[in-house]
Amino acid sequence: MYDNSQIRIVLLLKLNQLKREELPTLSYQNLVDYLFSVRWKNALPENLNDITTDIMAIKAEEVVSYLSYQAIVDSKKHTLNDFDDLL
Repeated sequence: MYDNSQIRIVLLLKLNQLKREELPTLSYQNLVDYLFSVRWKNALPENLNDITTDIMAIKAEEVVSYLSYQAIVDSKKHTLNDFDDLL
């Protein structure tokens, strides 16, 4: 079996790769949210090998697409007045 520290190490390796190559502001939580909301939405892989393969196969475009969608969904919860600080 595996423990969370093994998964965390793989996540950190992938996070560092994505930050270095294409997404310098990506956070650990963004990556975890993507995995559980998209890749593992229906079920967590059964073994560490499958988990590692899933994590290492993540592409920057997939994460950007997910984060863009989340931003749209989250923005629907706000009014225009909530964005005054951006002006």
